Amino acid sequence: MDVHRTYHGKGLPGPPNFPLQLSKVKDDLKGEDKDELLDLSNARFQCSINLSKDNMKSIIDKIAHKELIQKPKYAMGNMAITCRETFMGTFLSVDKLLEIYVNLEPTPRKFLKLLKASPITNAENASLSFFQQYVRGQNTVSLRKLLRFLTGSENRHIFYTAGRI
Repeated sequence: MDVHRTYHGKGLPGPPNFPLQLSKVKDDLKGEDKDELLDLSNARFQCSINLSKDNMKSIIDKIAHKELIQKPKYAMGNMAITCRETFMGTFLSVDKLLEIYVNLEPTPRKFLKLLKASPITNAENASLSFFQQYVRGQNTVSLRKLLRFLTGSENRHIFYTAGRI
């Protein structure tokens, strides 16, 4: 709760309105709310301790510590072991990293070099030359947007989990 006050005071949005609110946790949970919380703690967080009004805060603190600190640290430790040799030569310094970033900036020349086309008719050839002329006239920001559009990476895929597919 102190974390919420600290960040909320800085103009950041408050926590979302969860079905199980803090006001309900202040009293002992009963009925469906208690069942829902027990199911959540058992299924999602593998917590087998019976939650009550007295131990609620300490258990939530332990679950938060596990989810926000221990799990990411474990994943990062495993990634560090496997990636150390691979990336150590690439990211030796900030200058090397900036060089990689600059090389990834799209330019009309790089874009046209990636373009693979074999026009058959005169109309296709004219269309290709107009497209190449269009690309040559674009700046970096426009080329980034064009690449996102052409590769489909600007699309947000929406997955529906309810109902038939």
